[in-house]
Amino acid sequence: MRAAPLRALFVSAWLLAASAAWCEEGPDPIQRAQQLMQALESGEGRSNADSTSKDLARADLGLRSYIAQHPENTAATVLLMKIYGTRVALDTHNLLWTGTPGIVYETEPYSTILDRAIQTAPQDAALHYWRGRLDAVHPSLPNREPTVSPLLPRAIQELRRAVALDPSVESYRATLAYLLLAAGDFDQALALYQGLANGTHPMYLLLRDWKRMPEIEGSVSHREGALGISETLSALTGYAGGRYRYLTYRGPAVDFEARCHKRWPSFRLVAGGPPGHGAGTRMGQHLHWNGDALEPDVPGGKDPGIGGGGIWVEAEERLADQDAAKRPPGIAAGEVYCAVLLRNERDLH
Repeated sequence: MRAAPLRALFVSAWLLAASAAWCEEGPDPIQRAQQLMQALESGEGRSNADSTSKDLARADLGLRSYIAQHPENTAATVLLMKIYGTRVALDTHNLLWTGTPGIVYETEPYSTILDRAIQTAPQDAALHYWRGRLDAVHPSLPNREPTVSPLLPRAIQELRRAVALDPSVESYRATLAYLLLAAGDFDQALALYQGLANGTHPMYLLLRDWKRMPEIEGSVSHREGALGISETLSALTGYAGGRYRYLTYRGPAVDFEARCHKRWPSFRLVAGGPPGHGAGTRMGQHLHWNGDALEPDVPGGKDPGIGGGGIWVEAEERLADQDAAKRPPGIAAGEVYCAVLLRNERDLH
């Protein structure tokens, strides 16, 4: 027997065994799933990630088995999606920090379960919210450029529906704002965030900073797909999608520095840190806020790090790869360019 059928047989047997073991623990999978979520939301049970992951997997199996017998219970479907969302969040954290892909990015059978529930309760805002969240799940794998979910337009449509049905739920509006940002609608996302948390939502503060930052002449935005993870997951990495901007500058680092110098006369790139992804020298300059204007620190000013405030500008000079898939759009093979990182270091605590 080939390896693939053997693996499939093993996985099927494991799922049946796990499901049976879960059912032996008690007759009420809804109550157990609710207790698990309450414990996680209160901060309990997070010390052992492996144990938490197994508990979530068992809760997932139990709820799916229950829903198969009671498809009319849409509240159980919402609870299942909360379990699924928590599993995705854990896997996203693992992916971003260790580079190890998760196991729960598959959208089935959740997509089918959600669609059936929406047919039963088409006015349920929570179901449309999770339908949109599910369409937005599109992780960036290790060593791959981040990409936007191909179902992003449909995800936005579902989130709009959820907000229209229940505009009082801030998480619906926050997730819609983040998906709009991923789709490139900066201004509408900013407007939505401004209406959250009395104007103090972390993403609003970050986006307001980017709105005030002047463009660097000659540079073009790159890797916009980095905003592929929904806002509710980005909190795991300090709102990473809102903290970073990536630019490409056509030319050597000395030319990039000269362009910045025209805007900020005291701007000066200082080498520091290990080589970047392109094995080139990383050079940076920190900019601090003076009112609504950005000003360079004294020449040679070091990166204060996230929480120190201001914007860190970092450039790495690179030689464009011969493989078109490994170089930025518009850059020819063998051409010298700068990969530019902008990091918003605002303290969000």
